[in-house]
This record gives sequence, structure tokens and C-alpha cells, in this order.
Amino acid sequence: MNSILKFNSEPFIDALKAFFAELKVPVDYLADEPASPADILGEGFKENNEAHKLIADVYALGMVNDAIFDGTETFKNLAQVKKLKADYDGLLLFGVTLKNRKDGLPITRSQFAEITRAFNRTFAYTPVTIVFKYNNYISFANTERIKYKQEWREGEKVGKVTMLKDINVAKTHAAHLKILFNLNIENQRVNSFAKLYQYWQTQFSLQALNDQFYKDLQAWFYYATQKIKLPFKPDYINEKENIKNFLVRLLARTMFCWFVKEKGLIKLELLELTDWEGNKYNLTNDVDDQDFLQKNSYYRGVLQNVFYNALKQVIWDTDYRIFNTFFGVIFLQPVKNPSI
Repeated sequence: MNSILKFNSEPFIDALKAFFAELKVPVDYLADEPASPADILGEGFKENNEAHKLIADVYALGMVNDAIFDGTETFKNLAQVKKLKADYDGLLLFGVTLKNRKDGLPITRSQFAEITRAFNRTFAYTPVTIVFKYNNYISFANTERIKYKQEWREGEKVGKVTMLKDINVAKTHAAHLKILFNLNIENQRVNSFAKLYQYWQTQFSLQALNDQFYKDLQAWFYYATQKIKLPFKPDYINEKENIKNFLVRLLARTMFCWFVKEKGLIKLELLELTDWEGNKYNLTNDVDDQDFLQKNSYYRGVLQNVFYNALKQVIWDTDYRIFNTFFGVIFLQPVKNPSI
């Protein structure tokens, strides 16, 4: 996703166009100039609303509909879109720049969701997707639209907001890149608004993301059980069980440390795979090395130390039951083999 870098170096509207072009999404472009949130949302803009106060500029990028898939433009400006008085098979794309919150606090998921719902309520006849830009980050928000049960009600009800949040445009995380890459419709036989909307809803589904995460985790676990070698095995356990126990601890501690890092409770550098000089850590040392147990490694020297110190601090400073519920009792599993 080379276009991600453009959000950090080029005008926002140009970066937006490059972004959707790389996703192979045809867009019937509406406007290049920014507008105020009051101009776009009208009565839907609440100037005293804390979330709405964060909106700086709004770019009405364009419309994705069946006609534009065939290369035919249908709208010249947003005013024409606002005249729609019946459900329309199209997807409105907006770019929104955001101001900083007071005291440098991060923008919350609920604030993103509230802004996204405001746009969808204003444009009741067509779904809205928004790309937010703030500092060195972008977020991508999509909204489920549901038919009203009452036949007399016009438009569609705004459902669940799904989003890809806090994408660092200067140093994009591999997981974010993977999700963005999957939004590319080139190989998905997407040739209509309905297929695009359905496909993106699937890609942004939390259940789908969770399912894929656990599939990848399971696949790696079984792969690692076949490849890993450990230098030490207690007499009371067979080799296969010893490897599985180690991998469970490795994954559990890695996930715990990642969670703590994402919450900003430890410095990012602590979990980097390189030292301050850029040299890569050895994840493990050679198992044939006679001094293996006395030597340092990433797992023993970094990950294990971060895990125990972070867990100790969590137990002292917070209600541990929250972490016990979230991560499971696996983290308190006795370390039967302290050498690995």
C-alpha cells in the first residue's frame, strides 16, 4: 500500500484519490475543495458536541455506484446527492481532518463512531464511508445500514460502525497493511456497488478479523511444534508436551506484552526486535551451544522480563481480575521449566 505514505507527504485530497485508486475502487469525484462540517452536515452538526468539535475540514470525495463501475459519471457535486429522496445504490466517500483533543488525549472509538453516524444520518439514502486524518494517523470507518421495519419511514437506519483505527501513515503496522490490502477489489470480482458494500462489510467485520487471527495463530502454533527445538526437558514430561507448553507460554506472554504496549503502559522500544544500534536480537541461541542456558536471547532477556515486570505492576496497580478474565489463567501457569 504505497499510497499510505502519501497521507504524510501530499495534500489530503490527493492522498485520498491515490488511496482509492490503489484499492481499484472507481470513484465519481465530487469536489476537491474542503468544506466546513456545518456546510456538509447542516442541522446534523452539533457545535457543542465534543465529538463534532473535533472536525476541522470535510472533503466530499465522491460516489461509488454501478454507473461509475461502467465508467459513467452521475453526479457533479454534493448538492445533487443531497437531493436524493429515495434509497440509492451508492456509497458516499468522505475525507475528514480532525483537530487534536485537549491535553493531547487520543481520539476515542466512540468519538469516531459518533461522527460517522452523524454523516450517515445526514445522508439517509446512501451509506457513507469516511477516511479520518489526524496527526500521522488515519482511520477508516464504515457503517452498516439497515432497512426500517416501518414501511412509512424513509431512508435507512444507521447500524453498527466498524472501523480500522489509528493507522500510522509513516510507520504502518503489518497487520494494518494486510487489512488494507484485502480491501483491494481487483481480484474479488467486485463490479457493482452492492458487491463492494457487501465485501467491505465482511472485511471490516470484527468476527471475521478475529476468526482469521485465530486461524493464523493456530497454523503458526502447529508449524512451530514441528520445527522448534529446546535445549532442556524435565524428566517428568515428554518432548512434545514440553514444546507445546513452551509455545503456549511464548504466545501468551507475547500477547500480554503487546496488549500492555498498545495501552501505552510501556515504551514501544522494549518490544522491538532490534537494539538501540539497529542490531537484531537473537530470538533463540543455537540449541547445540553448550552455554545456551547462560546466554541471553530475546525471549529470556526481553520478553520474559517485560512480562513479569508488567504483570507484577498490573497486580499492584489494577484489579487483576480484569486481566485474568481477558487473558485467562494461562498467564499464572507455573513455570516448570525456568530455563526456557
